[in-house]
Amino acid sequence: MRIKEHKTVKGISGDRHHHLIIDWFDREWKILLNDNYKTQTTTAHLWDDEWRSFDGRSLEEAVVYDWIKSGKIIKLKYKVQ
Repeated sequence: MRIKEHKTVKGISGDRHHHLIIDWFDREWKILLNDNYKTQTTTAHLWDDEWRSFDGRSLEEAVVYDWIKSGKIIKLKYKVQ
């Protein structure tokens, strides 16, 4: 697993958004992580044909999602819910 691209966008309210492209399992995973400053939570979204909640529906997704939640792919300010 390798990170092909990582962009961080910081909002004016203190929120951070991470745009990631991960190359793994012979595909590119386009992932959007949102750190919400007010609620102190992080949400994860995966791009298929549109953005959807990234919650580990398949075995491969479960592995990537667990790595995100445990901080193995990127260090987050808040925990992924």
